[in-house]
Amino acid sequence: MKGSDWERQRLIIGTMPEPPSASIAAAPLYEWRIIRLRGTPGTFVGYVNAPDQEQAIQKAAENFGIVEEDRWQLGAYKVREVQP
Repeated sequence: MKGSDWERQRLIIGTMPEPPSASIAAAPLYEWRIIRLRGTPGTFVGYVNAPDQEQAIQKAAENFGIVEEDRWQLGAYKVREVQP
């Protein structure tokens, strides 16, 4: 018989969904520069790796010990894509 077991099952049942694609990659990871917008100019806090800005700010707050009440002062700027 030709084809994989999955293809044979799909032909027999006829309603099986397509198999997950191996080409689907995880979200890209970026390096973010974190600053604290408390005064002018903002203060550099550090760098974190995260897929998006919101997660970068959350991760920075955890890593650098910034309390919940002060998280609104954080800003994140994408620096570059990080290779896994």
